[in-house]
Amino acid sequence: MLAVLFEYAGTLGLFDLRYTDPEGARDDFQDHFGGDLLDSLSRYDGLRAIRLNGLGEYCLGV
Repeated sequence: MLAVLFEYAGTLGLFDLRYTDPEGARDDFQDHFGGDLLDSLSRYDGLRAIRLNGLGEYCLGV
């Protein structure tokens, strides 16, 4: 679901996304085996906030 919001709905402008660089966005995985070799787990680690905007409300019928 997160990928759909981020990749498609965010690109179409239905949601406002607050995004930072995923590298270093979280560090709770680096204690696990192999985690110390990774800068981030996924590209979605930098996603900070999602907000439904006016266009999204119109398209969803809200």
